Amino acid sequence: MESESENEEGDDEEPTFTDVIKALSTASADGQFSLPPHYRCASHTINLISTSDVDKHLNSCADTKAVYRSSIAKCTALWTKASRSTLASEQVEEVSRRKLMAIKTRFDAVLDSQEGLLAAATCPKFKLQWLRDERRREHVKELLTTECRKAAPATDNANVSQLPASPAEIDFFDFENQPTESFSAEKEVTDYLRSGYELEILNQFPNLKKMYMKYNTPTPSSAPVERLFSLGGLVLSPKRNRPSDRRFEKLLLM
Repeated sequence: MESESENEEGDDEEPTFTDVIKALSTASADGQFSLPPHYRCASHTINLISTSDVDKHLNSCADTKAVYRSSIAKCTALWTKASRSTLASEQVEEVSRRKLMAIKTRFDAVLDSQEGLLAAATCPKFKLQWLRDERRREHVKELLTTECRKAAPATDNANVSQLPASPAEIDFFDFENQPTESFSAEKEVTDYLRSGYELEILNQFPNLKKMYMKYNTPTPSSAPVERLFSLGGLVLSPKRNRPSDRRFEKLLLM
């Protein structure tokens, strides 16, 4: 214990600070730094729909207050029952196939953005099935094809790619090598849309896999970050208040 305490005290290092604005505005050897696109927390937005939007509606129409209170009481009872019984939870989910109409107003910017459309379309679980309008399906399919063509390496985008000939194949009358099959973004997108729904199928479509990694990186909810802060309070307690930064990080990750 004494040696461990001495190591913890000796591990403390002077912190280094980086100017974020300067780092983001200065080009480096690896390229320009840039922040990912910002999305509002989906969990917080849904919470606003169920609280703020409902209150606005109640204030605009006083006749619905009694119905609202009665409905909330029934929903609370259902929620309590579902949280205590897995069988009741499955029955509630099977019967109540409903959606909140206020969602379109809150999530309109995400549902119509190119990043949001590509994030959903490149996820094998969704693809284009969630789009009811045929014109929107064709629009998103064109977006997939365009982005797939951009994600492909420059050598794959060439109409004709040549393979180096071996010395045994060199002939006096062989003036050029036989062309190989050219890359087709349309074919990759079509094959992807006809494939299965497991996440592993992205390994068969390397360019679409790059797009999936790019557009599904931003976290749509801040709840995991908030849970991380809550766990920090359990690690750094009054009875455990002298770990080094490195030891604290290891305990938190564990």
